[in-house]
Amino acid sequence: MPKRTDRSMRLLLSRQETQALRSILRDKPDQAAPRPVPKRLLCALGAVLLTGLVSLGLIAPELARAVAKWAGLVLGF
Repeated sequence: MPKRTDRSMRLLLSRQETQALRSILRDKPDQAAPRPVPKRLLCALGAVLLTGLVSLGLIAPELARAVAKWAGLVLGF
């Protein structure tokens, strides 16, 4: 038997805990639930705006700062 050290990560479970853990790991849904369209649209819109803001920051940093400040105020309400 190998010598246990303080860095050992061995997990000791009872028979019931082992069965419960195996049932949880075994039960996988057939398909993941698709993300709702509004959420997808919001994520895509946010990515486009962030990319545009970064691009604008490369060309006109002061204008990008002003746009970001305005967007922060609008999204804050």
